[in-house]
Amino acid sequence: MTRIGKGQVLRTVALALSMGLIWATAACGAPQGQEPTKAQPPATRPSGNVALFAPSDGITISQHTPLNKWAKLLPEVTNALRDEGFGKGSITTKTSDSLDTQSREVQDYVVDGLTQAGAKGKKDSAAKAKETTLVIAPVIEASDATRQYGDYTRSDYPISKTDNDHGDKDQADGQRRDGAGTNGGDPADKGGKDSQDSQDAALRRLVSSLNLAKEAGAHVILLSNPLDGFNPDLFVNMSTPEEIGAVQAKEMVNKLALDKASSKNPKSIELLLPYTLSQSDGQVGRGTDGKGSSDSGEGSQADAQGQEPAELEDAFASRAFAGVWQVLQPYFKAGKAYSPSNCLTAESKTEDWTNCALDADKSSKIREQLDKRLAMTSKADAHTRIDGIICMNDYVVSGVIEELDALGYVGSSADVNPTITLPDLVGSITGKHDLTRHAVPDPQSPDDQGTEDQSAGGNSDRHAANQSGDQAAKWPVLVGYGAYLDTIAQIVNGKEWMTALEDRQAMSAGIAVASKALNQGKDVHQLAGMESTSMNGGQVPMLHKPLLAVSASNLKDILIDPGYISLADAGL
Repeated sequence: MTRIGKGQVLRTVALALSMGLIWATAACGAPQGQEPTKAQPPATRPSGNVALFAPSDGITISQHTPLNKWAKLLPEVTNALRDEGFGKGSITTKTSDSLDTQSREVQDYVVDGLTQAGAKGKKDSAAKAKETTLVIAPVIEASDATRQYGDYTRSDYPISKTDNDHGDKDQADGQRRDGAGTNGGDPADKGGKDSQDSQDAALRRLVSSLNLAKEAGAHVILLSNPLDGFNPDLFVNMSTPEEIGAVQAKEMVNKLALDKASSKNPKSIELLLPYTLSQSDGQVGRGTDGKGSSDSGEGSQADAQGQEPAELEDAFASRAFAGVWQVLQPYFKAGKAYSPSNCLTAESKTEDWTNCALDADKSSKIREQLDKRLAMTSKADAHTRIDGIICMNDYVVSGVIEELDALGYVGSSADVNPTITLPDLVGSITGKHDLTRHAVPDPQSPDDQGTEDQSAGGNSDRHAANQSGDQAAKWPVLVGYGAYLDTIAQIVNGKEWMTALEDRQAMSAGIAVASKALNQGKDVHQLAGMESTSMNGGQVPMLHKPLLAVSASNLKDILIDPGYISLADAGL
């Protein structure tokens, strides 16, 4: 047996204590709970830079405020970018009140920061450009009627095919123009007879600058409106006229249960299509007489403002009508729906949109038009039965509510479903009750036991005599668009059944994710939810979020809980 001496034991103990001290010291230098020898994870790759260019908020003519505003979207996009790792200093935001100003600001940003001419050198400019995304919503001029839908509506504004360009050479060369960012650098900026030339020049300047950005290696996300001659890396498709019309028509079909209606007892529906026809004499005629003709008998918007603005106004209104009519036409053809004013018939075509158009620049004009449609001037008149009114936007809804009250219509849109009461609606919004929706009952008519119906068109005379005073005076289902803050309370009290708006939060998140992917050299086609659209003869990735349809039954979930509005905004 080997004997261990006292000295050897002491040396062994000392060695053990020394090793323990070394390990303890190493452990003290590491974060608690982390292995001392574990390698640190690599630093997160920077997300790069994003420049946001958007219009300054337009103002609707009545000062009503829809939720679809650029001032609401930009902060949400910024917050979403921060969530994706973009630093505060790497996000630039610029708003402009005209296309001319915006085109110059984009040009300056591209030339000064992303090209070799503006950056320190070719290597520096190329590196920065590859990690930069421009997110731009072009400043497109809109009529008063179009602005009532909010700021996100789509208008495909073409660049005029002219040679009168005040800056193409400078733009193509990527040179910063003198006076850029001001209104003093271009003779066309002075307005007057060259105002259309100035608009065309601004469009070409913008397109040229965006193409230059892409040539330098940067990326472009285009919001809402396509541009002739430019294909972005991603197009964000926002409110189209067809969608705005279709979402309201579908809600009307569901609420009135048109699938269960019969030609013996059809539903009465009116469409109020806002349309602005600005003339030098101040008269507006299209659609106000139900015949698509001008009350003044002469002049046109094209005469007063130039052909392209008139064409844009026509295009938006006619496309919105097409969205409505695609949904409603089968019910009119089947005799399940009719228009008391005959602005819509079974024979109506998409080009007949002017028959339903009205001048909506003042609430008084909306009320006058509703009187004509219902053949009433006061509550003393015999009431015309009206089951539903598609108002197209919440500004028109406000005028309709005022006039229905004045004409003596009673109840609310919620009364169409007798199981829903006002306390139920309020309790649902405040989270105190669950709202159960039931099938809408089809009111009985005296001729339900009579003979078969005749034709699908011209129903107003046939059904007017069949309504008792109480039945005819019942409040109709009203649908609109825009989620105006001052009409949210009308959703709560049931006077307005439905409004709609963009899903801003989902859209903002999608823009932020796409910006990060582009800056990291990834293919946005591979991102979740991406679609594709044709543009300028090519295919472009497209981000699109369905419109949010809001009624009292889901107002809390869609508007209040996400923070779009507060309980106070809803009048609670």
